[in-house]
Amino acid sequence: METTDGRIYQAIAFGWRLLTWFFPPRCLGCGIHGANLCADCAAAAERISGFVCRRCGKPLGADNVCPLCSRLEKIYFERVRSAFAYEDLIREAIHQFKFKRKLELSLLFANEIFSVYLTQKWPIDLVVPTPISRERRNERGYNQTEWVARTFAIRAELPYSATGLQKLRETESQSSLNEAERRRNLDGAFEAERITVQGKSILVVDDVLTTGTTMNECARALKKAGAGSVYGLTIAATKNRV
Repeated sequence: METTDGRIYQAIAFGWRLLTWFFPPRCLGCGIHGANLCADCAAAAERISGFVCRRCGKPLGADNVCPLCSRLEKIYFERVRSAFAYEDLIREAIHQFKFKRKLELSLLFANEIFSVYLTQKWPIDLVVPTPISRERRNERGYNQTEWVARTFAIRAELPYSATGLQKLRETESQSSLNEAERRRNLDGAFEAERITVQGKSILVVDDVLTTGTTMNECARALKKAGAGSVYGLTIAATKNRV
C-alpha cells in the first residue's frame, strides 16, 4: 500500500513534469527540449564509484590514502557519500540549480542521492539541509539544498527539519578560499537546535563535497547540540585534487 509520503512524492514529480511540459527547458548537455538535464545525459554523467574512502566516500588514489580525511584535524561525521563527480555537465547543472533558479533539477538530484542512500545501512532519524545565512537567502530567494533535502526526505519516508541546523552569520564563498581559510571562515558559523537533534542520528544533505569543511562544521554543531551521529549525502563531490 502506498504511504502518504509516497503520494506526496508522486505529486511533486507530477508537478515538475507538468511544469516542464508547459515550459519545456533545453537539456544542458544535448540541447533536447523537455528537461534541464535529460535522462540520457544524466545517465552518462560520471558517478562516484570504485575505490572510495570509507569515511568521506571520495575516490582514493593509488596510495589508498584519502587527502580529505587525512587533512581534517578532527572528523565529526560518521560517513558521507555522493552521487556524481563534480565535473563537466554536473558542475554546470549544479551551478544552474544554485544560481539560476533551475529548481526542477531538485527532483533529479533527490532521486540520485536516494539511490546512493539505498546502498548504505545508515540508521537515520532526521534529515536536515545544509543551511545558508538569512542574508544569502534574502539575496538568492531560496536555499537550493532545502529543495533537494525535502524531496529526498519525502521519497525516503524520513522526518525532515528545515530549522534543525542553522547558519548564524554570512561567510565568504568557500570556493575562493584555501583549506585553512575555509576552516577559519566557517568556525562557529553553524548552530543546531538541541530540542530537535538531541540523541538522534542526523543526515545532512548538501550540494557539493569539496574539502569536507562545511560538512564537518555542520556535524560539529549537530554533535555539540547532542546529536548521536551524523551522516552526509551530497549531489556531487570533487575528485581528490583539493
